[in-house]
Amino acid sequence: MGRAFMALLAVVSVAADGLSSPDAGFLHPLAVIGDDPVLVEGKETVMLSPMDAARTAAGLLGEMGATGVLVCEVARIEAPLTAYVVDAVGAFSMNGSTFDAFRLVLRDGAEYDGELYPPAEQIAFIAHGVDPSGEAAWYPSCGPDYVPAGDEPSFPDALFEFEFLIGRESFETLSVRYPSEPTDPDSVSLD
Repeated sequence: MGRAFMALLAVVSVAADGLSSPDAGFLHPLAVIGDDPVLVEGKETVMLSPMDAARTAAGLLGEMGATGVLVCEVARIEAPLTAYVVDAVGAFSMNGSTFDAFRLVLRDGAEYDGELYPPAEQIAFIAHGVDPSGEAAWYPSCGPDYVPAGDEPSFPDALFEFEFLIGRESFETLSVRYPSEPTDPDSVSLD
């Protein structure tokens, strides 16, 4: 194995340090974690597992300052790139808004060539919550419904983060479907 490949393994291991088991407390009791991806025979690659993606996302959210982070859902996408979409609940305040649902999109490593597209690279970050008036708040602040004013020449670059807002309605209800302290698993609907 090349040095870059081994260095990447070390980085991924360090990123997940301290979050190495499901008992670490970063998974919601009702979490839905996808299956491991099918590897291409004969291709040397570092692939994150869905659990690795969950650990990494929980760690990144903690580093950002989010508290009470619980990963709820992990799904893999294969277009326009291969990555994991990791949804989590928790708490984070910024500019007067309180966010309780988070989506991180992390490369899975299938496209890693030793230099570009390393596993666990964050591609997108989306957060949903409420502003001080009780209205929906988004990060990036432009929100998915942004429409440029008549004199604006283009869309803000941050709008591209919302390309990964797959299943918007499901994401907007994440904190309701995955309460921070469920008392009865049968009382929570995942639909």
